[in-house]
Amino acid sequence: MNWEDTGKGVIFVDHPRELGFVDANIKHSDNNNFLVTTNRNEFYGKMLSRAGERTGELVETTDAGSRGGSPSTITKGAVTTESKDTIAYDINGNVWTTKYSFIPEDMTHTFEDLLSFNNGVPYLHSDAATINNFYGSKYNSKITVISKVNPSMVKHFKGLSLEGNSVWSAALSNSEQSSSITTTMWREQSLTDGSQLQAGSGFREGMLYCHIPGDTSANSHLDEITLGTVASTIAAGGGVDAKIVFDSNINRVPFNIGDKIYKDDGTDTGNTVTGVHKNKELLVSGLTGIAADDVLVARPAVDTGHITGDRLRDYYLKIELTNGETTRTELYAVNTYFDRSRLHNDRVN
Repeated sequence: MNWEDTGKGVIFVDHPRELGFVDANIKHSDNNNFLVTTNRNEFYGKMLSRAGERTGELVETTDAGSRGGSPSTITKGAVTTESKDTIAYDINGNVWTTKYSFIPEDMTHTFEDLLSFNNGVPYLHSDAATINNFYGSKYNSKITVISKVNPSMVKHFKGLSLEGNSVWSAALSNSEQSSSITTTMWREQSLTDGSQLQAGSGFREGMLYCHIPGDTSANSHLDEITLGTVASTIAAGGGVDAKIVFDSNINRVPFNIGDKIYKDDGTDTGNTVTGVHKNKELLVSGLTGIAADDVLVARPAVDTGHITGDRLRDYYLKIELTNGETTRTELYAVNTYFDRSRLHNDRVN
């Protein structure tokens, strides 16, 4: 469809299944075609407004529209409706404060009470209601914080603290790394015995603190131990596991029994370490994918990145906090502790 054939107008739709009403300065005595799209230009279609009518209909004939630069058949049943959110506005602060996961059919107020409707049933939003529960379904509270003080500095993030009265789980990430903090990894800074707090533990004066764990993504290589170059392999037999014979001594390499065996290019062989036979011979669960001249690496079989993974280093750290408590909790501040990373050429003074 050419621009000169569109009525020289574009209709942006939020809910393509519900289009469309045409109210424009056009001659309603003629048929008019309009270009139809979303504000993200996910597709382009044609809408026909017939003479004498102020409503239009989507043209759903074969290849009447376009998607991804190619001709496409645009139909109301095949167009995805935009996602919906419920957001809250603080009248006193003149600011949008938060988003909610529940989607009400309608909302109203009676005197000082707030009512919303779901499946035609009214629900009272009360301070006495169960926290994180809407229309009988449980949700989690989520807060995302970006730590980016001095954004030109590559930082080594060391610790995270919360000021509040409840423990939160945390997903940590930057441009290449990721890690996590569970609700059982926190401790209160004022506790000298280092005891950890569990979900539901109440505290207020001392900050909740946790050392930032190591990288648990596939990009972490600090927990890898190079075993060496394979000289030959010996199949299992006589009640003895299969063996890998290396060019150099293996008996003093600091790996663990049960470690998974990888190639130096990151390929998982699917085999694990079961023991050491001789100075240069390693007992393994199998020999699949292993051949002479391969360089092999051992990595922990379980996620021990909290201890052995690379430290999180970047210009920023994204912190996604989650709390599933069903009682009222408070969070005043989220703090990160970091130092300048020394693994690069500084871009700051």
